[in-house]
Amino acid sequence: MKRERLLSCAAGAIPGLLAGVHLAGLLFFLNPHLSFHPLPVFRTSAYYGGLGAIATMTLLLPVAWRTPECARRLLPWCMAGVFAAAAGFGLAHAALYERFLPPGIHDRLVKAGVWLALAAVVTLYTAFLHTYRRQRPYGARSRFGIASLALLTVYSVFERREAFEPPPQRRPRAAAIESTPPPNLLVLGLDGASLDVILPLSEQGLLPFFSETMRRGSYGRAESFEPAIRLPLWTTVVTGKYPFRHGVVSEQTHGAPWLRGERFHLTPRAIGFGLWGDRGATGSGPPILPSAPALWQIAAGFGIDVFALDFGVGVAATESAGARAAALGSAMEDERLSRLGDGPPSALYTAALRDLETQSRLLEILASRSREDDSGLVVFAVMDGLAAVSRLYYDSYEAVLFDGDQEQARIDQARWLSAYYAFVDGLLAEAWEETPPPRMLAVVSAYGWRRSGPLRSLLGLRGRAPGGAGLTQNTPDGLLLLRGQEINQDRLLTRLGIEDVAPTMLYALNLPTALDIDGRVITEAFEPSTLARRPIAFVPSYETTRGAAREPGRRDPRHR
Repeated sequence: MKRERLLSCAAGAIPGLLAGVHLAGLLFFLNPHLSFHPLPVFRTSAYYGGLGAIATMTLLLPVAWRTPECARRLLPWCMAGVFAAAAGFGLAHAALYERFLPPGIHDRLVKAGVWLALAAVVTLYTAFLHTYRRQRPYGARSRFGIASLALLTVYSVFERREAFEPPPQRRPRAAAIESTPPPNLLVLGLDGASLDVILPLSEQGLLPFFSETMRRGSYGRAESFEPAIRLPLWTTVVTGKYPFRHGVVSEQTHGAPWLRGERFHLTPRAIGFGLWGDRGATGSGPPILPSAPALWQIAAGFGIDVFALDFGVGVAATESAGARAAALGSAMEDERLSRLGDGPPSALYTAALRDLETQSRLLEILASRSREDDSGLVVFAVMDGLAAVSRLYYDSYEAVLFDGDQEQARIDQARWLSAYYAFVDGLLAEAWEETPPPRMLAVVSAYGWRRSGPLRSLLGLRGRAPGGAGLTQNTPDGLLLLRGQEINQDRLLTRLGIEDVAPTMLYALNLPTALDIDGRVITEAFEPSTLARRPIAFVPSYETTRGAAREPGRRDPRHR
C-alpha cells in the first residue's frame, strides 16, 4: 500500500513536468535567437519542468496519499488538460505575436498548437471511455498510447527549427534620384494621438492647425498591430519593418535561467511569467537595439542634415542634466501653459512641461537653419505628453461625447483632454511656422486610444494603453497627417499602416525605398504630376548603409 502511494505521488508530478517542458518549448518559439542545442534545451526544460512537477505533485499529494487509485485515474485527465492548455496558449501567442515572429517560426508554432489540440482530444476521449459508467482499467495499449502522445507533443514543440527561405525578391529598379533638392521634412510623433478626438474637436473649431493641415494635406488612420508595446510599434514607424525584421520586440529583456549569457526578448503573457519565470541572475535589462536602420539614418547616408529628438529608438540624450533642468525651469514660466485653462491638474501640467521642452529644442534647430540652404533638412521629434493625459482622461472623453454622460467629474476630465489637444495643436503650429521652405510636415502616431472595457473599468484600470494589453486586445489605430509641397489636398487616406510611414517619407525626400521594407509608399498622398515625374525607385536594402543621428547643432561632415 505504501509503495502504491509513493508511485501515485510520483505520477502526480507528470502533468507539471509536461507543462514545464511545453512552456520551455514556447519560450524557444518566442525567442528564435536562443541557442537551440541539446544542452540549452535540456537545461531550460529541466528548470521549468522541475518547477511544474513540484507544483502539481504538491497539489495532488492529498489525493494520491489517501486514494492512490483515484490519483492514477486523474492522471490522464490532467495530461489532457495540459495538452489543451498548451495548445490554446501556443495558438494565442501565435496570433498575438504574428508580426513579431519570423514566418517560419510562426507557422511551426501554429502547427504545434494544432497537434497539441488533437492530442488533447484523443487523451480526453480515452479517459472518458475508461471512466464512463464503469471504472474500466487502463490496459497496456491505453497506457502506451497516452505515453506515446505525450512524447509526440514534446517532439512537436521542439522540432520547429525549419529553415525559413524568404520568397525570391524582384529585381530592383534602378535607383534614379531626381536632381531637385529634397524638402525640409519635419516629422512629429504624437504618442497616443487619435483621429477619434482630433476630428470632433476640429469640427468644433478647437484645433485650428489640425483643421488646416487636413484641409491642405492628406490624412488617415494608420493601422497598428498587436501587441500594443510602444517601443516595437515606434521602431516599425521609423524603419518600415515589422518587429521580427527590425528585432525590437519588447520594452526590456529578461534574464534566462540556466542559459548563461542569454536573455529572453519575448516572454509568455497572461500567466504572471514576469513574477516567477524569468528570475535569473541577470534580471531585467534594456531592450536590444534595432537591427534595421531608422529613417533618419538612411537620410543621413545621403548627405541630408538630420536631427532626431526623443524617438527612443537608439537615440541617446544629447543634453546635460544641468541644461535640461534649466530648460524645465524656463518652461514653467511659459505663457503657452495658459492654453490648458484655469487650474489644470498636475498630470496635465507635467505632461505639458515635457512637450514644451521637446518643442524648445525643436525650435532651436529650426531657427539655426539658414533659409538659403537647399541641401535638405530632416527633423524627428516625439511628444509623449498626450499619451499620459489620454491614459487618465480618454474614458471620460468618450463617455461624455458618445454616451452623453453628464457627471461633472466626467465632463471636467473630458475638458482637460480637449484642452491638451488644443495645447499640442498650438505647439505644432509654431514648429511648422519656423520650418523654412520648401517644407513638408508629417504628424504620426504609432497607436491610438480606446475606451476601457467593462471589466477594466470595474477594476479601475483606465484606457487601453501600450504595455497593458491583454491577449485579445486589438491595438487602436494611429494616424498620419501629411502637408506640404507635392501633397494632395483634403485627401482621406485608406489602407494605411504604421509600416507605410518610413517608405512614404523616403519617397518624399526623393530617396529610393528598399525591397526588404514591409511597408509601401502611400502614393495616394502625392499629386499625380509628382508621381508621373518621379516614379518610385528601389534598392535591395539599406541594411549595410546606415548613417547616424547627430546631436542638435552638429552638421553632417558629408553635407553637400
